[in-house]
Amino acid sequence: MLLTGLQVVEELGKNKLSVCLISMPTIKPLDKEIILKVAKETKAIFTMEEHSIIGGLGSAVSEVVSESNYNIIFKRFALPDRYNRIIGSQKYLLEKNGLSVQQLTKSILKILKGRNEN
Repeated sequence: MLLTGLQVVEELGKNKLSVCLISMPTIKPLDKEIILKVAKETKAIFTMEEHSIIGGLGSAVSEVVSESNYNIIFKRFALPDRYNRIIGSQKYLLEKNGLSVQQLTKSILKILKGRNEN
């Protein structure tokens, strides 16, 4: 998902958003320091992964964020917790599960727009 993340960052930049991308190649050990640094310095954290939304990077990051004193937007993007009955290329499967560059960008913009309206 790193390439997808880079492309999402590029698209968000076109919308005049200042964003950063952090690669987290492992969740054990989890880099809690970088998560807390980002939570302190930003308005939102979004995780992207191409496996189950249960028990992955998003879950680990959510634990750190929820136990911090930072009031930020947090959203996990991953595969739904269900048996996948579709077959196809990686690109096709990502799109079918809402994880394409366009879908992720649109979702993030919608979340951020909703937060700014409150």
